[in-house]
Amino acid sequence: MGLQELLLFSGKQLHLFRVSDFLLFGKDPGMYKSIAPVIYNELCQRLAHQSKMLKNMPSSRPIQQLLTMQIDSFRQLREIKHCFEISKMEEDGGNSTLKLFLSCLKQIQPRQATLLETLMEAVAENRRVLNTSCFSTPPLTKQAVDQLLQVVKEQAQHATYVCERALSSAPQVTIHGDVNARGTFVSSHVHYVLFEVLKNAMQATLRTGNEALPIEVRITEGRTEIAIVICDQGGGMSRQHMRECLQYLFTSSEVFNRLQMQQSYQPPSDPLTGIGTGIPVSRLYAQHFGGDLVHTSQEGYGTQVTFYISKLDPLECIY
Repeated sequence: MGLQELLLFSGKQLHLFRVSDFLLFGKDPGMYKSIAPVIYNELCQRLAHQSKMLKNMPSSRPIQQLLTMQIDSFRQLREIKHCFEISKMEEDGGNSTLKLFLSCLKQIQPRQATLLETLMEAVAENRRVLNTSCFSTPPLTKQAVDQLLQVVKEQAQHATYVCERALSSAPQVTIHGDVNARGTFVSSHVHYVLFEVLKNAMQATLRTGNEALPIEVRITEGRTEIAIVICDQGGGMSRQHMRECLQYLFTSSEVFNRLQMQQSYQPPSDPLTGIGTGIPVSRLYAQHFGGDLVHTSQEGYGTQVTFYISKLDPLECIY
């Protein structure tokens, strides 16, 4: 694979998808053969775009590792480009092309699964140079969520379990509002955002010393969007702290902050305070398809986080 081919694809305009597109692609197996060339070209373009971005980032071991991962994936995909020629697709109705494409994707997927973690390591090593900026890639799962109540309950249970394991107790979570609110969303986005916000709310509440203070979750459904509002009475944050919590690698973990001062990196063992990527990544996931994650806080009282989910099936905003 030559550099010219990579540059050619990095200059092409990306096709933006909607959640309904993913559902349509996966619902009818008869579409697999016709949509395979579209997905193939889009993957090549996105890998080329990401490689171009990585080339422009400050050089470091993890950045070079990421760059190699993306170029290897791009090269592997381009090795089967002959299968998507019209004459080849017409030989057996596209069956052999589809099988080879799926086999190629299975080989690439494990490499891509560690991309976000490796990127966080790269940002950690280049924190001063990058000024804590970052980008995110869309998650691999494309499952649909049609009823939010069950998802909220699952993530409340998950956060409670993690909190009890770490701190021996957890505040109660109450859920009310439009409990029958329904829509179509990317499952991994919703699960990730709700868990991160609920986990932080529980930790803040326990810091007050009063675990009897409940965390309130309110679901409201409008014509164009659904809002999940999570309120705690965990003492709140100053406006400066609110700005910082949206930055990458800002964390309340003393372990990780100490590692940063020592200019070293390793995943901290505290399950409640990670490396400072939970909320920034949550906001990106919320914004991916036209939603948002908005914080308001009263220092000395508590914090309210509103997770907006668009019902208008918008195009991707972040890719």
